[in-house]
Amino acid sequence: MQQIIDMLIIKSKPKLFRGKPTNRKMFNFGTKYYDDSIPYYDVVPMALKDYFDIDNKYNNCFVNVYKNNDLIGIHKDKIENMDTTQNIISVSIGVDKNGIIQDIKDLKLGWMEINNKKVNIYNKTKIYLDYDSPHRAKTKISDDILYRINFTFRVSKTLLKFRFQTRYDACEGCNMLCEDCESLLR
Repeated sequence: MQQIIDMLIIKSKPKLFRGKPTNRKMFNFGTKYYDDSIPYYDVVPMALKDYFDIDNKYNNCFVNVYKNNDLIGIHKDKIENMDTTQNIISVSIGVDKNGIIQDIKDLKLGWMEINNKKVNIYNKTKIYLDYDSPHRAKTKISDDILYRINFTFRVSKTLLKFRFQTRYDACEGCNMLCEDCESLLR
């Protein structure tokens, strides 16, 4: 899991929104969720599903990498090609200034407002959402935590692979992403 986090910190990219880069960086695993400008890998790594105990039917994981005080405004998740009968699962982890995952269960990472009700975001704690739930989130982390990395798992109705602009594969030898092999993310 640490290798995936290392890759996400390096390879995730901000998206342009209204001509300006967002305050968060993004990465997509699995079927297409957002758009072609977001770096991606075409499957959700089993290591990710195992780490968070996510059912195998979840074939999309959209990742946001936030710093302290980053905010994502009120929105509803996109529903195109998604199975809206299945819950969305949102889970975050804290990563310290050395890039190390924090395994402290009660580590508070911010808050999420869902349907006008505020809930705290805790390290490795799942939050379940419906597709029609308006929500927003604020990252509030301590000085020793550099990132809140959020993993949002969804079930896509399609198993088709999409053509994306950016693709990264993983190299077992260097534990970074390269075009020679896919061993790390399997």
